[in-house]
Amino acid sequence: MVLSSRRVIMTRLHFASALLPSGWANDVQVTDSNVLVGVAADELRQLEYGQRLRYLERNVLCGGAGRSTGRTLFDHALAGGAKALAQTTAGLTHGARADIVTLDTAHPSLAGREQDAVIDGWIFAASSGAIDCVWAGGHKVVEGGRHKLRQAARERFNAAVRRLFA
Repeated sequence: MVLSSRRVIMTRLHFASALLPSGWANDVQVTDSNVLVGVAADELRQLEYGQRLRYLERNVLCGGAGRSTGRTLFDHALAGGAKALAQTTAGLTHGARADIVTLDTAHPSLAGREQDAVIDGWIFAASSGAIDCVWAGGHKVVEGGRHKLRQAARERFNAAVRRLFA
């Protein structure tokens, strides 16, 4: 993770619930049916909240006293994503696939936060509005929170709906 005054850069956010780290798989059941999919934060938040309900405790998956739950979840998602994609490296390292998400630290849920608190704020407090840019395989596909093909996709979708109701 690279921090700057304006944004936080994170990489490899492919969350693979089927490939959770050893020890979590027996405690966690995750489904992707009828849920909104964000950029991993939604799934990570629900993973922790589900365990809170099960064990009636907070910060169940934090990995120990004083540790950041968001950081722990993020690191496991990073490793699990690399494994799911058959990648030998994960994170911002030489040879890793350049899948990067930047967060706008001026977003109300992230403002004033530093280091792991930014990740906690993104996972547990922020909406998708906190995402600034996304690169997939080194290609920028989202800028200013908007996908570069958003307008074209919206127009095609609206045209298809109009044809269905014509």
